[in-house]
Amino acid sequence: MGICSLGGLGALFFVLIMLYTRNIFLVVTSMGVVGLFFISMIPIILEFACESVFPIGEGSTVGFLSGASSLFALIYGSILSFVVKGESPS
Repeated sequence: MGICSLGGLGALFFVLIMLYTRNIFLVVTSMGVVGLFFISMIPIILEFACESVFPIGEGSTVGFLSGASSLFALIYGSILSFVVKGESPS
């Protein structure tokens, strides 16, 4: 899990750098690399969360985490849309 975490964070940092180049191919490719690292961690994280809060049911835990991740994705996507739409260089 450590390799996936470091690889994902490195790729996410690379995405932020690529957003300033305004090259859509580089942005999409780097987002694919982020997905490659982070998607593989989802089952491990969900299992760890269910084991951490044992008396609470698995359905409640996974539902809460899914809702929280959707909210975070909405906020993060909104912030990135402002970064991409920033002032154009003249």
